Amino acid sequence: MRRKKDFWTFQFYGVLDTIGSRMVGIFIPILLLSTGFSIREVLLYYLIMYAINVPFNLVGRSSVCRFGAKNTIIIATVLHILFFVAYLFAESGNLTMILLLAIFAATYDALYYVALYYLYDSTIKDEKNISENTGISFALQNIAQVVSPIIGSVVILTTNDKVGATVLAILVLLLSLVPLSRIPRVEKTGKYCKMNMPWEKVWKNRNVFYNLFSLFTFRLHLHVEWIIWSIFIFLIFQNQLEAVAIIAVGIPLFKIIGAFLIGKISREKKHIFIILGATALLLIWIARTTFETSTVVYLTTMLAGMLGLMVNIPIESRLIAQAHHERPLFFSMIRNMVSMSSGLVLFAVLYLSTKIFDIGFMIAIYSLAALLLFEIIHMATSHQDNAELKKLK
Repeated sequence: MRRKKDFWTFQFYGVLDTIGSRMVGIFIPILLLSTGFSIREVLLYYLIMYAINVPFNLVGRSSVCRFGAKNTIIIATVLHILFFVAYLFAESGNLTMILLLAIFAATYDALYYVALYYLYDSTIKDEKNISENTGISFALQNIAQVVSPIIGSVVILTTNDKVGATVLAILVLLLSLVPLSRIPRVEKTGKYCKMNMPWEKVWKNRNVFYNLFSLFTFRLHLHVEWIIWSIFIFLIFQNQLEAVAIIAVGIPLFKIIGAFLIGKISREKKHIFIILGATALLLIWIARTTFETSTVVYLTTMLAGMLGLMVNIPIESRLIAQAHHERPLFFSMIRNMVSMSSGLVLFAVLYLSTKIFDIGFMIAIYSLAALLLFEIIHMATSHQDNAELKKLK
């Protein structure tokens, strides 16, 4: 299938932005610990960030309506750069700096992802190939995720200084604005801004509710995987940044091939892939909590990255398809609100608990079990609906 120029321009922007964002961003919780921040302070940073992020998505929608999607992303990029600048001056025990970092991260994320999801949706012209396009996007993002930690870790480890990598990340973020400027303006923004936000559909429409619930439960797992598990690895390997860097590079390598293959799945097989992926991830967490060896840590971390795509790509493609048939801007906003709400729930629980890793890992297990259960129910009800439709025809 031949894809539009807009799609590839957007992908080029996404690759540059991912490299700039993750060159240092992927190491943020680890670098904060290395700077001298306690685990409790790192948890507080994430708790504040998610608490601000969730309601600020409404501001993200308003910004897209007033300034447009591309200009909103530019504003978000400026906030992201301010986050990196503030990070350079972060010192342990400075609660003001934790608050400042959380504010910059939360406002950037809310503005960026509401605009990004909406802009991405506008570049997909062929609804029949949403899964394949999503797979291509994930594969390209993972290529960027291979490159970015390699660059970031090499600079950090060779200079033993976070300044060089941070400045380089800022320059790449600024460079990413060049392809962004070449993406055509989305003309339908005004139309969607004048419409009321259909909050009732989130609860009354069964497909919308199931899709957002799947997103919420899977994101719970991802927050534990990306943040809590990374901190755990850093601590068990005796504060060696190299161990985290190796895994940060290895995971995307596994995911690149998986993204291309999983992106080709048909609409009817999405339920199957989510169920298989969730089951495999559930077994991985059980193995992690049972066999605490370095081999299990490395192997399960690599596998979790690839298996996560079996769940993530079908969920994301379903949400994109839903936005195509409904109100793209509203669904871009609600999609990010639900995703960030899962982080808020997780870090609120962890900040109040004394056994951070035990509780965090159990939350990941229960969230995947819930996803598995609801996906089976969703598949069963979908088959019933299809059978009823065939009878009516």
